Amino acid sequence: IKCNRFRIIMSDLRVDTDALCQRLEKVRQFGVPNYFAEQRFGRDEKNLHRAYEVVVQGRRLKDRYLRGLYLSAARSYLFNRVLSQRVQMRVWDQAVDGDALILNGSHSFFVIDHVDETISQRIQQFDIHPSGPMWGKGDRVIKKQAEQIETLALESEQPWCRGLEALGLKAQRRALRLPVVGFKWEFLPSQRLLLQFTLPSGAYATSVIRELITMSKPQLEQ
Repeated sequence: IKCNRFRIIMSDLRVDTDALCQRLEKVRQFGVPNYFAEQRFGRDEKNLHRAYEVVVQGRRLKDRYLRGLYLSAARSYLFNRVLSQRVQMRVWDQAVDGDALILNGSHSFFVIDHVDETISQRIQQFDIHPSGPMWGKGDRVIKKQAEQIETLALESEQPWCRGLEALGLKAQRRALRLPVVGFKWEFLPSQRLLLQFTLPSGAYATSVIRELITMSKPQLEQ
């Protein structure tokens, strides 16, 4: 498995240390939501605006690199919508009936009818993860509660979905949960925090930082 190692120093922290330590421990134990980060969408979401022109409005683009960039932004946007819905429902890190569960470190997945004890244990052990859609043509594969959640999350995004299907992209799945491997931290002088961890290729360190920032406000400031 291809991985990236990170060593990040967060500075100028104004923080409730006990609250932050609790959040750090939760990240180590449970991972974080596997969002596509802001850089995926370009500065001021420029890539996403261009993606709308291509995917929804049908603008033709000869530059294959830019076309791929914009289509990736569109798919990432829909994935984040589904993930946000599951975060809101507090089921981003656990299976629901009808889920497509992706094997850790793999693109392979399988679909379940119901959540049982074995599935719950494998989720807890980070052997498998619930997944979200990388939208495109093909069977949605999910069913029951998982399908209901995705339908709810994307009910206002159907022009994006239809556009991606019309452009011929193949439907895929991506893990909703991101394990943070080897997660260590150390408080440094002058209100600084050293973070060290490893993420699989395609994951974003900013997804880890985001959880520490958003979940610790207002005590923690960037």
